[in-house]
Amino acid sequence: MSKIIVGVGNPLLGNDGIGIIIADMLRDMFKDIYYDIKIESSMAGGIEICEMIAGFDFAIIIDAYMGENEGNVRELSIDEYEGRVSHDVNFASAYNTLKNYIKMPELRIIGIEISDVDFGEISEEVKKAIPVVLNKIEEIMREKNACRES
Repeated sequence: MSKIIVGVGNPLLGNDGIGIIIADMLRDMFKDIYYDIKIESSMAGGIEICEMIAGFDFAIIIDAYMGENEGNVRELSIDEYEGRVSHDVNFASAYNTLKNYIKMPELRIIGIEISDVDFGEISEEVKKAIPVVLNKIEEIMREKNACRES
């Protein structure tokens, strides 16, 4: 089963870059434990992310989403996961259209709630979400039997 994890965001915009930061951590954390997992980073939106995950059997997307409970981590449905770029096709529309024509993966979306997007560092609340996300992804990978030891 081919798997991909995509961290999405813009590291220049503080909290918005959390998905990319976590993807970078996963590259180091997973390199000797898990196999057949491609880990990518993206600053792109809807259709570009769909192109990245097309053809895989399973995908995880890690991204920030706007809300009031900064640092909250939860799984989002495809419909809840809105497009990242206003001039682009949103992710849900692109995914639902493409799955009628090409192989699209089983999908899990992990969202980290942020309350602002601004130049600067990641907030302490969002930093506290990192181990929660890493543990969640590791749990999902074990469910998918991706561990070398299994």
